Amino acid sequence: AGPGVVFSIAVTAGHADVPWPCFSFWHWPQAGIAPWGSQRDRLLAAARRFPPPRVQQLFWRGSDNGKYVTPEGAVSGKRRGLVERGAGGDARLNCAFTKSTAPVTQVPLEDHCRYAALANLPGETYSARLKYLLLCNSTILHMESEYKEFFEALLVPNKHFLPLNSSLHDLDHKVEWALRSRDAQTIAAHGFQFARECLRTADVLAYMRATLSLYASALTFKVEPVAGALRIRSHAAIEAARDL
Repeated sequence: AGPGVVFSIAVTAGHADVPWPCFSFWHWPQAGIAPWGSQRDRLLAAARRFPPPRVQQLFWRGSDNGKYVTPEGAVSGKRRGLVERGAGGDARLNCAFTKSTAPVTQVPLEDHCRYAALANLPGETYSARLKYLLLCNSTILHMESEYKEFFEALLVPNKHFLPLNSSLHDLDHKVEWALRSRDAQTIAAHGFQFARECLRTADVLAYMRATLSLYASALTFKVEPVAGALRIRSHAAIEAARDL
């Protein structure tokens, strides 16, 4: 028999894995993030609470995970360039690490919606925050990563987000455009519409059901549960899926 199928929350073009929704759709208490349905409602409300004109800055916060910032203040990792520029005195950039040992320094996702532009950068592999940022109705500067979540293939650069080069050589131009151009709000609106209409809880569950059904149809053997196996049902998921 060949290797089994792997369902992964982020995949690259070199993976044969099946894209699967990230665990954060269900809950991410360590980051102070509620289950997707509740968190989505909070962000939609925040988007309404902070209408334009918003704070004219590019905003980003992220935990240093205890390894990106030394006690001396030296920064490392893929987000180094943005954080160092954010500390360099450019008033347009409000970008910094929070301390992993001080959770109170974290900025709630809803408060991100105060800002006209939001940055999304990959971490070690991918960043799970893109879906949340899109719901703020702010212009997203998204540094594309080789690791992608299941829905990212539907997003179009310069329509749903502004692409940001990994070298950040285009940062100044992209930030200036995002904060000054009237067209930037059109990009924000398209990203917002996508997240609002295509990433509902029902949509996520429909994707999961369709993916599992397609996988099941390709099987050449009958699946039998092992002796003593227990069937686990999620009542919340069943209720959310009733209207599919």
